[in-house]
Amino acid sequence: MSNYYSEKWIQNSKKLNTWFKANRLCLNVKKTKFILFRPVSRKIPHHNENIYLNGQVVDQISNNTLEKTFKFLGIHLNENLSWKFHIQKICRKIASANYIINKSKNFLPKSALKTLYSSLIHSHINYGLLIWGSSKSINQLFKAQKKSIRIINTKPYNVHTEPLIKSSNILKIEDQYSCNVSMFMHQHKYNQLPRSFDTLDYFKQKIQRDTRQSKLANCTRPRTTYTSQLPLHQFPRIWNKLEAECHEIKSICRFKKWIRNNHLTNYARVVQCNNIRCKQCFT
Repeated sequence: MSNYYSEKWIQNSKKLNTWFKANRLCLNVKKTKFILFRPVSRKIPHHNENIYLNGQVVDQISNNTLEKTFKFLGIHLNENLSWKFHIQKICRKIASANYIINKSKNFLPKSALKTLYSSLIHSHINYGLLIWGSSKSINQLFKAQKKSIRIINTKPYNVHTEPLIKSSNILKIEDQYSCNVSMFMHQHKYNQLPRSFDTLDYFKQKIQRDTRQSKLANCTRPRTTYTSQLPLHQFPRIWNKLEAECHEIKSICRFKKWIRNNHLTNYARVVQCNNIRCKQCFT
């Protein structure tokens, strides 16, 4: 690593030590890691110099070290923010939950199975979805969700899931992500978020006069495919795709209901495929 980055690390470590001592705090260095976040395409030299806190070495998380991911507040992070490992962890939790629900489907009503789905599956899917919901690996998680939907509706493994999702009043993962982002943008527009989000300027008007464009969120053009998936570009893009009438709904409860109903109405009640091996369509 260059001398510039080495000096920066030394200065920051000294500042951390000073801050902890001034506030009479003791940091557990064994549970402390550091990551250099970067896109996959960007090559950053491996950090060969050690970082010290209270005289102890802080371990690094990277693709070149033994630990490639780190769990922070229930979310697994890696240096590329690919979320692939985190989604794999959720899929394993859903697989365990599916086993439990599958064992219970013969003596529990559908309402109870839906309650199990909400507590054992939906809670894992919805946690932190705003952060990792734009990942390309989300299709792997959607397959696990479809298996869950078939189980709570006591249907075979090869039945079309979209009518079941509609009747169960459950959103697909990609639509749940869109719903969560829309609610976040709605709260930001009407100043209902914590003060730490005040620096965001999604709705800072660049044009003083009232136009249709002035009611949309500010959306800048991303320079790379990697940055296009980040919240800075993804959130305003999802908000601007919503119908103009929903932008004027001030009540968060009415807005959430409108978003959910809008997604659910787009799901088909009956699916007819062209696959001759489909037992549901060709029986």
